[in-house]
Amino acid sequence: MKTLLGLLFGLLAGPGFPVMAAAGPAGDWHRTAEVDYRLISATRATGALETIRMGIEFDLKPGWHIYWRSPGDAGFPPELRLRDGTNAGAVSFRWPRPERFLLLDIETIGYSDRIILPLDVKPVLPGQPLQFDADLSFLICKEICIPVSNQLSLSLPGGQPVPSEFAHEIDRFDGLVPPAGGWPGLELAGLALSAPAKPGEPATLDVRITNEIALVEPDLLVEATPDFWFGRPVVRQIGNETLFSVPATGPAGDIAALTGQMLTLTVMQEGAAAELTATAPNSIGQPMTGVTGEQGIATFLLLAFLGGLILNLMPCVLPVLSMKLVSIAGYGGAERRVIRQGFLASAAGIITTIMVLAGGAILLKLGGAAVGWGIQFQQPLFLVFMTFVVVLFALNLFGRFELALPSWLGRAAAQDTGSGLGGHFMTGVFATLLATPCSAPFLGSAVGFALAGSPTDIALIFLLVGLGLAAPYLAVAMVPELAAVLPRPGPWMIRLKQVLGIALLLTAVWLLSVLMAQIGGPGTGLVAGLLAVMSVAIAFRPAATVMVSASGLVAVLLVAGLTDDAGPAGTAQTDPAASYQWVPFDRTSLAGHIAAGRTVLVDVTADWCVTCQVNKKLVLDRGDVATLLSSGQVVAMRADWTRPSDDIAAYLAGFGRYGIPFNVIYGPGMPDGYVLPELLTADRVLTGFGVASDGRIRQAGQ
Repeated sequence: MKTLLGLLFGLLAGPGFPVMAAAGPAGDWHRTAEVDYRLISATRATGALETIRMGIEFDLKPGWHIYWRSPGDAGFPPELRLRDGTNAGAVSFRWPRPERFLLLDIETIGYSDRIILPLDVKPVLPGQPLQFDADLSFLICKEICIPVSNQLSLSLPGGQPVPSEFAHEIDRFDGLVPPAGGWPGLELAGLALSAPAKPGEPATLDVRITNEIALVEPDLLVEATPDFWFGRPVVRQIGNETLFSVPATGPAGDIAALTGQMLTLTVMQEGAAAELTATAPNSIGQPMTGVTGEQGIATFLLLAFLGGLILNLMPCVLPVLSMKLVSIAGYGGAERRVIRQGFLASAAGIITTIMVLAGGAILLKLGGAAVGWGIQFQQPLFLVFMTFVVVLFALNLFGRFELALPSWLGRAAAQDTGSGLGGHFMTGVFATLLATPCSAPFLGSAVGFALAGSPTDIALIFLLVGLGLAAPYLAVAMVPELAAVLPRPGPWMIRLKQVLGIALLLTAVWLLSVLMAQIGGPGTGLVAGLLAVMSVAIAFRPAATVMVSASGLVAVLLVAGLTDDAGPAGTAQTDPAASYQWVPFDRTSLAGHIAAGRTVLVDVTADWCVTCQVNKKLVLDRGDVATLLSSGQVVAMRADWTRPSDDIAAYLAGFGRYGIPFNVIYGPGMPDGYVLPELLTADRVLTGFGVASDGRIRQAGQ
């Protein structure tokens, strides 16, 4: 195929016609019905530069494409041949990450729409004016392929090498060139070469890649000598490991000559690419060596347990502290058997709820929907239901009723040990639901591993998170004396319940504030009004509890459902506690800031994330960090995940994260991002700015 296309090109293209060299940083446009193209320069003069950055700009019409350096099953890449008279000693292409094209079972690799291919041009005599003349030839294809040939010319004077108006665009596409050696955390973990399974089928090159976080939409381009062709890989992922099984075909189908050859591996994922080199295996059929998925999942199971355990200490557990305290206080002086059963019931409620969340995540993922930790708080109906339940808990603590209407809900609201195990079970259920909007150390990595893996991975990781969250309850169940030392129930419990009832009402207010960010003020006002009417009716007519509770729940859910889409869209905002402007998150703008060498802080947050609010109040909006953000040296970009956003979910998944808070700093020193921990400290944030900016603003906030 390539030979035929080359012959066709030779017959049709012919020599290009000489043209006068354009003076300045851009050559003349060459326009056809399929593509416009020209030569551009990043500088207006040569100065003493030993390498002058140029580029060939292609503006392709819809549906047409040109080819990468390894074009695939057909085609050939753009080529330059220097003409006599030019004083450029050498010129080399730099190749941005390409895309795949499929036409009639022929798969090729190249570029569409608009692309700049950066060039490194070395003048013969640095410091002298440059006369650049070269013949460009390339193939452009749609349903048909057309060879193109023409002369590109450009003249640059000597003098100060001031950047031209094209410098930023050349830099932007140069930033898309996969870096050699990859990024931190990306490793080649193993190679294996397998013979064809059946006669006539290709051999298989298996490549195992590990990364600190799971790759998103991974792909792999393999290059060897021109005699070998490598197709689209079959991709399998286990946590942070990705296995590419790449069809490999050699001359006349023989793959044996590939052994021992140098391979170039271009690893691609959404928004990033990297280039690795390796030597092909010395034999065919040998097993692959490297990291195993089983070893990886054992590590993440431990992280999941630790993350669930630490979640008990996170700020997001504060809204449910009242339920835990009341549950524990009721055991004062109780028998060991009663204490053990009650705490086991609470632990069972926690683990059951976590596994229900795991089942929901599995179903959403199998259905192709975005999944994440705490995303149920993006749903107005869930927020309304939780507010309703919290208000009922508060009314119960105030002693306004002892048995709510549906029997299971009544048992959930009853907090005394004498009311049976159902109350303790439901305490674990609601405590878990209210504790899930935030992430904790280790939890983000473990959940990211799970949600990027198989349904089995999700179930195992979530189970260990549940065991970690329930560990304090399980510890008391094993040693009941820990609870038996509490004072016996008495008048002090009434006062404690009243204080904790107020805490639950404050939790309900917080839930309503989150709801308002999603459905707007009028809808939230209606929900709050209905809850108030229901509360008054229950408080003054306990006998009507069943009817009022059921009708109240139906009413508030109906209001929330009718106003689900009324909420305001996320916009840029100025935090009242800060003097700087947050700009809205946009991945295109982010890429532009990174390419321009700016330092950018991305804060992925949500109104329902308690830890996010703590990070803002204690770190981002005060002290040296706020001073730095308001200095003009940093772009503060906020991604508001209060309502569902596929773009934000995909961005998080690119880092292997499925929960928030999530903060990352970009800069010249860390173009791929410096990820901050879930709980921020001023020192850690300022250190991140210093690393990402290559030390250029290290002292800015001090």
